[in-house]
Amino acid sequence: MNQKEANRIKELMDYFRKNLEKGYSVESLKWALVSQGNSKREILKALQIVEAENNSEINNKEQTKNTENSKIKVEPKKSFWKNFFNK
Repeated sequence: MNQKEANRIKELMDYFRKNLEKGYSVESLKWALVSQGNSKREILKALQIVEAENNSEINNKEQTKNTENSKIKVEPKKSFWKNFFNK
């Protein structure tokens, strides 16, 4: 991959990131890029990298969430009747 192609893929990756955050579908973004004359190969490569990044971020968030959940201590509640009779 030459420098020009690498820069173009970075631009496409930024385009995907920005517009996926806005809520556009992957298919609509791919169609728009192809209709603007972009290479399908470059589009798919950029999309592949962005999706891998997103999957990595999701996995990291899940691991953090699981770690936080394991630190929370849950104390059993007293039953209504024990609270009522102060036992």
